[in-house]
Amino acid sequence: MTSGVYVRTEKHKQAIRNNAMSNPNFGFKGHTHTEESRQKNREKHLGKHFSPETEFKKGTENPRYWLGKHRSEETKEKLRIKTLEQLKDGMPQTTKDKISKSCKETFSIPEIREKLILSHNTKECKEKLSLARKNKTWEEIYGIEKANQMKENQSKKLKGRISPMKDKKHTDETKEKCRVASIKYWQDPEYREKVIKNSLNGLLARPTSLEKQMIKLIEENKLPYMYVGDGSFFIGWKCPDFIENNGRKIVLEVRPKVMCQFWDKCTPEEYEQRQKEHYAKFSYDCIIIWQEDLENDMWREKLMVK
Repeated sequence: MTSGVYVRTEKHKQAIRNNAMSNPNFGFKGHTHTEESRQKNREKHLGKHFSPETEFKKGTENPRYWLGKHRSEETKEKLRIKTLEQLKDGMPQTTKDKISKSCKETFSIPEIREKLILSHNTKECKEKLSLARKNKTWEEIYGIEKANQMKENQSKKLKGRISPMKDKKHTDETKEKCRVASIKYWQDPEYREKVIKNSLNGLLARPTSLEKQMIKLIEENKLPYMYVGDGSFFIGWKCPDFIENNGRKIVLEVRPKVMCQFWDKCTPEEYEQRQKEHYAKFSYDCIIIWQEDLENDMWREKLMVK
């Protein structure tokens, strides 16, 4: 053996390991790097990352990582709160770019892409995603700011796009399937109420100009009626414009006569009779105030009768 050169045997290595385990001051324990040393380490590793293949192997082959393990609900909640605090002012664009670049590089590897697609396309995974998003709006899932951005992006994406159903018609078989599915869904009271409310909120801006006029008269004359035409109150799946809030079961509706022909395909008299018969099933009296009644003060006489 050459003088000054020593071969570290396995026995020697074991002795060093034992010494490290038994000596609390062995090695760097109890010491801290100087600011200069930290800066050197920072500069040395700046911009250097593991390749996507190595990162994937670390997560799938190394038992020291999270393979087969799950964080507790408490830990997940702590991480969630910490992340929200860090992102309260929004994620920096540089961070978004880094995440995007990393995801694209990782997904470009065929082996990784195939495993990820298979892991997210299982029946169990689909059911979990469905339950997590069921009956929730984008605002509830992603937050108001992100939801508005997603809607704007969707609008830009579809703007000017030709509908795939243009100049086409559904077959009789498809129409029958849609009809059966609609009847099935409509039997669910929650679904039915949700559709009606969304239709009211989406079709018209509430309250309408005529309803605003009636609201003003009610406030000025201190009449015991409350506005519910925004979909906040239903009677037999119909939403009246106003209800009496003084204990009596009376509904009040305001409407232009001319719209009965366009909206309801009937005369004003037929519409009024139909509305009264519907609300009578639920022990409510119905008063129809036509637009003409507001113009000639006939509304006072109708309300005084009740």
